[in-house]
Amino acid sequence: MGEVGYLDYRSNPRAYVYAKVLDGLVEARLALEMLDRSLMQNAAAKAFVSVKSIVSALVVSNISKLIEGKPDRERDW
Repeated sequence: MGEVGYLDYRSNPRAYVYAKVLDGLVEARLALEMLDRSLMQNAAAKAFVSVKSIVSALVVSNISKLIEGKPDRERDW
């Protein structure tokens, strides 16, 4: 591992969640700035990336709850 710019959720889930939440907040701020400048399409794209980052953080932080009760074959996926 040790690659620059790569964050694995399996090796360090806490750092991954922190990075994704921070990314989501930064993207949301950029979306608001673009919206103020009437850059609608760019603002929409940034808002989407923001929501995607936050959802990713939520999934990783709750992965154990999501996979409990699933068969082993589905858990390995």
